[in-house]
Amino acid sequence: MKRNFTQTSLGNPKRRLEKVDCARCVVRDRLLFAGLDVETDRLVLSPIDHYHFEPGATIYHQGQQAPAVYSIRNGSVKLSLYSSASGDRIVRLLGTGSAIGLEALIEQDYQHSAVTIGPTNLCRIPVSTLHQLGKRQPELYQRLMAQWQEQSLLADNHHVYLTQGPVQKRVINLLCILESLLSDQFATFYLPSNQDCASLLATSEESVSRAMAALKRQGFLRKASAHNWSLC
Repeated sequence: MKRNFTQTSLGNPKRRLEKVDCARCVVRDRLLFAGLDVETDRLVLSPIDHYHFEPGATIYHQGQQAPAVYSIRNGSVKLSLYSSASGDRIVRLLGTGSAIGLEALIEQDYQHSAVTIGPTNLCRIPVSTLHQLGKRQPELYQRLMAQWQEQSLLADNHHVYLTQGPVQKRVINLLCILESLLSDQFATFYLPSNQDCASLLATSEESVSRAMAALKRQGFLRKASAHNWSLC
């Protein structure tokens, strides 16, 4: 379903960073180009841009034209689906190594809205670049399809873990998922709002708040800094 959208002003939620050398990327083995010969295709890869997004920044909207795929270098992103009957519903949580906007390979518009949970770095890869590289290295398409399938299975598993059982157990599962989304160099994670957690867990914000408070008292969830949390 297409949705009319307006760009929300968040100050400067996105900034372009220096170009990344794909051949020397420290997380390349977890990204789309893992196993590909990027040394010989540097010119083809030159249109790729590297961006930093602040927490809560919109990367793209559902129904927006889809000219690019994004690969998450570090951080976490929520994908939501809008319907006139139920509003926005979070359907996926993705982190380091995942690709978002893969539908751009076969569709003209994005199927979801993508919003960062915490500070997130992404590579913006034009669809034209992927098609050009795919002609030179056909194994890229296999990698893209495998990534798509893996993320679909992960979303199904998350749905089971987050919607079944006692609320506190579901909250613990959510916290473990959030921790797992980040790259190995990060020990802390951002907490989504209680509203987002309630949407993911199919429960009320009050139930989420009580469960979070209990986990903090028990020492399971520890505040590491102003916005960062860790599991103990």
